[in-house]
Amino acid sequence: MANKIPLEVKISGSFFALVFGIVLLGFYGVSRLNRQIETLGYTVIPSIRGLNKINEGQTQIQSAERLLVNPLLTEEEREQELNRIQEAWSQIKQGFEEYEKTEQTEAEKKSYEQFLIDWEQWIQSHKDYLALEAKYHQLGITNPWNNLLLLKDQKTVNRAELDKVEAALKLRLELDKIDQENRKKYYLAEQSLLPVLEINNKLGELTKQEAINDVKTISFLMIVAIIVCPTLALILGKVLSRGIINPIISSINQIANSSSQIATTIEEQERITAQQSAAVNQTTTTIDELGSSSRQSAEQAKLAANNAIEVAHISEDNKKLVQKTLAGISALQSTVEEISNKMTGLDEQMNQISIITNLVTDLANQTNMLALNASIEAVRAGEYGKGFAVVAGEIRKLADQSKNSATQINHLITETQKSLQTTVSVTKAGKQNAVEGIELSQQTAMALEKLFNGINHVMMINQEIALTSQQQATAVEQLVTAMNQINQGTQQSVLGIRETRATVQQLNQVAVNLQNLAGKQS
Repeated sequence: MANKIPLEVKISGSFFALVFGIVLLGFYGVSRLNRQIETLGYTVIPSIRGLNKINEGQTQIQSAERLLVNPLLTEEEREQELNRIQEAWSQIKQGFEEYEKTEQTEAEKKSYEQFLIDWEQWIQSHKDYLALEAKYHQLGITNPWNNLLLLKDQKTVNRAELDKVEAALKLRLELDKIDQENRKKYYLAEQSLLPVLEINNKLGELTKQEAINDVKTISFLMIVAIIVCPTLALILGKVLSRGIINPIISSINQIANSSSQIATTIEEQERITAQQSAAVNQTTTTIDELGSSSRQSAEQAKLAANNAIEVAHISEDNKKLVQKTLAGISALQSTVEEISNKMTGLDEQMNQISIITNLVTDLANQTNMLALNASIEAVRAGEYGKGFAVVAGEIRKLADQSKNSATQINHLITETQKSLQTTVSVTKAGKQNAVEGIELSQQTAMALEKLFNGINHVMMINQEIALTSQQQATAVEQLVTAMNQINQGTQQSVLGIRETRATVQQLNQVAVNLQNLAGKQS
């Protein structure tokens, strides 16, 4: 498994492991020191600094309180001391803020809670002291004992002045009393603060000692690493050098053996490639001729497709003409049928007219008989029947005229019926001819339809042939281009093989030189 790892990876990995070990050791030491520094910088030092500010501020306040009741203190100096107290309180507030931001142990929290209790008592005593001192200052008597002695030495004592001095003396005694209590509470608060400071001091000392120990440990480990790492590097270099030299010698032997075989093989490939180049030249010439033939075939197929398209257009026009003829014959058939129907109806009307004419003839005959009878009766009547005889004669004349007219009408009807019968016969013959013409036109249209479909089929085949021929011609041209490229590639391959043969000969010489060098080294 180790033999499969690349040499570069072995060397890089080995030195990386050494460097990484040193870096890891240094990082471990820096982390330890950084933790100790963070403890000092973020916990111990801020805590001690904050507590010192509180203690210092409290001391400043306590000192200023004593100076406020000094009989020799001027008004300006008193204002300075009051300002000093305000500044001390600002410092104390800052100290509390710094301290309370830090982390605290359980023991420190208990001590701090006790300190806060004593601190609150001292603050209350301080406030009482300042309030009483303000009243004492308002009286304007800085040394009541001296003023009282002066008043007593006077012969006449001012009672109001004496009362004022006594009141000042009383306030001063109360101030002294509160000052005593304030000092006790100040002492208690200070004593309560000492354990908190002691805890932080111990933590600081412990952190300092741990940092010193860590520095010693890291220094020792670094010295060991400085001694061990070069030794390991030498050992590792020796082992890797052996692992490098042996494979190189083996590879040199393999290169020497293979280079001769490669040279022989390349000579054989050079001969075969030359033969292939000649064959490719012949194939290229043949494909050029095939390309010319394909282009001619494509042009002829395209011409045939165009002719088929023209024939299809002519067939389409003939088909439309036959369809129009078929439509005209169908319209003529309808017209002939309509004429035949009308002729039949006319014949029936002529028959009805003949019947009416016969009735008119019979009516004329009867009228003539009546007129004759009326003439006979008129003759019998004598003078009285002459007018009636004239009327009867006129009626007979009218009856004769009606009969003659009816006879002529019958003759005309007979002639007309003969003509109608002839027309009906001719119409039936025309109708039969129209039917036969329609059937013939339909057969012609069907034949033209088949012809048109056949021509379309031939046209589509010719178009496919033309398209295929065009594609074949394009493919042949591409093949000619590819063969030319192959021919060029083959020629370049021959040149490359020749150059490779020269390179292999040089490689063979280098392998021989390396063999000689390896033999000397061994």
